[in-house]
Amino acid sequence: MGIGQRPRSSSGRRVLSGIKQPIFTVIGEKDDYLMAPIEKIFEVIKEKARNSPRVECRMIKGADHDYRGHEKLLASAVLKWLQSF
Repeated sequence: MGIGQRPRSSSGRRVLSGIKQPIFTVIGEKDDYLMAPIEKIFEVIKEKARNSPRVECRMIKGADHDYRGHEKLLASAVLKWLQSF
């Protein structure tokens, strides 16, 4: 959705407040497209997604924007989240 990406836009933030489904956000620790620290992005997501019944954020250590070399960690994180329902 581009919450922490360039160019900075508030449209993603507005969209978040309207989501009424669970949200799972994954960001690579070394994602060079981010405009803010990962912790701040996660904070904004959790704050703005107040209508979502569940908001979970996860950082993949060492991963870049495309998760190169960390695909299994990404897949595992997504699968674990999906299985939690």
